[in-house]
Amino acid sequence: MAEPFEPGPEWAGKVEFAPGVPLDPADVPKLRYQTIMGRVYVLQRWPDGSTVRGEITLQELEALVGSQVREGWYDALGNYLGIDAGLT
Repeated sequence: MAEPFEPGPEWAGKVEFAPGVPLDPADVPKLRYQTIMGRVYVLQRWPDGSTVRGEITLQELEALVGSQVREGWYDALGNYLGIDAGLT
């Protein structure tokens, strides 16, 4: 049986769980999708209040959800949050 890998000092900063993802879960941004009149807007907000906005196709959100979508908010996993859920 192989021995478990133990990174040495030369591996510092190179063996994080997912490069670019904060190690503290409180620093992970919230991602939400909002559907309005057949359009899907993407909102991502970090704990410091900075926000990124964008748009994806309705078909992309339907592929994430696995079925037809309705107007309202969805989380990053495609779960419906309701009509007024937003980024609170």
